Amino acid sequence: MKIRNLVLPLAALGFSAAAHSQATPVSSSGVTPWTPTEAIKAMYASFGPRDPVWSPDSARLTYLAPNEDLLSVDPANGNVSVLVSHTHLDSVMNPKINEKDKDHRSRYHTSDYHFSPDSHRILFDAGGELWDYTIASGTGINIGSTGAGSGDDPKFAPTIAAVSYLKDHNIYVRNIGGGPELNLTNSKDPAILNGEVDWVYEEELDTRSNYFWSPDSKNIAYLQANETKVPLYPIVDWNETHATTDMQRYPQPGDPNPDVRIGIVSTSGGGTRWIKLPLSGGNDYIPRFGWANDHTIWIETLLRDHKHLAIYLADARSGAFRRVFAETDDKFFDESYDVNFLSKSPEFLLTSWRDGHTHIYRYSYDPANPLAADAKLENEVESGAYEVGEIEGVNEAGQTFSPNGLFFALQHSTVITPPSSSVCNSGGLCNAYNSVKPVTDHAVRAPIQLTLKAEDGTTTLYATLLLPDNATAAASVPLINEPYGGPHAQTVEDRYNPGIFVDEMFAEHGFAVLHVDNRGMGGRGRDFEVAAYHNFGPVQFADQMAAIDQVLAKYPQLDAKRLGWWGWSWGGTFTLYALTHSDRFAAGIDGAPVTDWRNYDSIYTERYMGVPAEQAQIYKDFSVNNSAGNLHGHLLMIHGTGDDNVHLANTIQFVQQLVNKNIPYDLQLYPRKTHSLAGLEARQHYYARSLVHFETYLLNAK
Repeated sequence: MKIRNLVLPLAALGFSAAAHSQATPVSSSGVTPWTPTEAIKAMYASFGPRDPVWSPDSARLTYLAPNEDLLSVDPANGNVSVLVSHTHLDSVMNPKINEKDKDHRSRYHTSDYHFSPDSHRILFDAGGELWDYTIASGTGINIGSTGAGSGDDPKFAPTIAAVSYLKDHNIYVRNIGGGPELNLTNSKDPAILNGEVDWVYEEELDTRSNYFWSPDSKNIAYLQANETKVPLYPIVDWNETHATTDMQRYPQPGDPNPDVRIGIVSTSGGGTRWIKLPLSGGNDYIPRFGWANDHTIWIETLLRDHKHLAIYLADARSGAFRRVFAETDDKFFDESYDVNFLSKSPEFLLTSWRDGHTHIYRYSYDPANPLAADAKLENEVESGAYEVGEIEGVNEAGQTFSPNGLFFALQHSTVITPPSSSVCNSGGLCNAYNSVKPVTDHAVRAPIQLTLKAEDGTTTLYATLLLPDNATAAASVPLINEPYGGPHAQTVEDRYNPGIFVDEMFAEHGFAVLHVDNRGMGGRGRDFEVAAYHNFGPVQFADQMAAIDQVLAKYPQLDAKRLGWWGWSWGGTFTLYALTHSDRFAAGIDGAPVTDWRNYDSIYTERYMGVPAEQAQIYKDFSVNNSAGNLHGHLLMIHGTGDDNVHLANTIQFVQQLVNKNIPYDLQLYPRKTHSLAGLEARQHYYARSLVHFETYLLNAK
């Protein structure tokens, strides 16, 4: 479970909907306030280039323009040119895929194209249709169909002689020059995934691929996930005359996990050689693996308790292995599982928060006999009171860090300054290639930056407060508290967040909007985040209440009797926790909440709460279903019926408790929509509905 930006198709921005109310209000500054549709248009016009891709030779940085041209940036000077025009891509880049596949491609940042290792070709993946495009000639040919809207994971072989892809849960290869496709694996059971990333690994371990070519292109190492014992969960689509059901493999806390193992198969066909690691089948995890050299596999493992992490080296020919690195944590490991094995030296880099913050550590091993000894710690590469998010790239010759070694892509912004994108060399010289135009028809004001104290009286919390213009009279402004609250996320940052336009919309309509990052969230070091260990509510809520009281004391124009709470995902759960553990909030909106943590997935939930059999009281205490009878304030519940992350069952179960207690409620459903609630129509409707709710029960409350 993670808070993410919600992506809308740019082509849909022309949608217009009825205003949220009959009257046209005027803000305190005399400006007609933004409608939800106008705010959303401003939001999605403010994104810079998304997920730019470097060519392997570092000669160009590429990205898709809003008109679907594939643009190329010269890293030496920042000049932009069209590499492949949208006229070539129109039939390729507009596949007919369903709501779930569109969501997964956006949510998990699936690239639509992949460079060949020599940078001369591009493999386009159009929702399962694979096109081999030669840059020099400007021509492309269809080389196969996977039949998958997402998750088919196509790749060039290192020799560029073939491409690989996933189809029907198996690994296939096809020669570039033509000929039949060859299936390297041949499982008939749809519960056996060969090289395919299943839902829980993709969502909670940030796994993006589960198969890799050897450097010499002779073998492929892959993870096989046996999901036979993983329970099935029904996702129902009621939009058709005859309802359909998508049966999702979804392990909940205490359920069997995918049973995983690593195999090596020749790219010319034949049987699989298995690496038989000492893991508990159906419990433990393999978040990452890959090739250290032509004959050596590295494998990272994580035990189900989330407290034991290890790296193994294995001989791909014999299957022999050795654990060369191990680390333990008495609480849990954060979500940073990436390991970087260097190609030109027998070393690897990994991140760890062992010293209190996440930093990079460098290890070496014996290249002549990788299995002879444990890896040796060479040094902590950098240190300080900050968090390393991820290693973007390594210049192995100079031991400096940048994507592709000599250049790196940089995007800079502030809270109110839109993103400016540049390409820079390792000496620090940068050339801008894209700048987002600022909004000119409405003032975009920087929120007030606040430093507050947590409930413990000592821990510093960071917050922002956006106030309406010219609102100074005592108790004249209702306050909407909008936290996320959950682990790993950080929302109070000095970077451009397009969500500021929604905050501005509410401010123009007379509301103040508060964001506070409480203990248990990310970006502040290990001690700050492990506050969430066995604590999914009390410490987070105590910090939010302490922050609200400090803000109310400092800004007397805020009305303590007109408080609202608004959140999505973990934040949606937080809304329900707040309204069932306090009578101070007049209105709240929850979106896609977990109402009983036994409903959510095994990896995420057990990382923080353990397994239900051992922590039954914790699961009971932190289930808002069990506190539903204490609901205060006017509640609006929001959920997409196609949500395959936080299932609709969570909201239904909470509704059942309200019915049992004879408590009224408001419910807004979005047919087929997933956890991201993507699409202009749905998002416009959601913001308009939310605005009406807070206007009714906060702004106009007596």
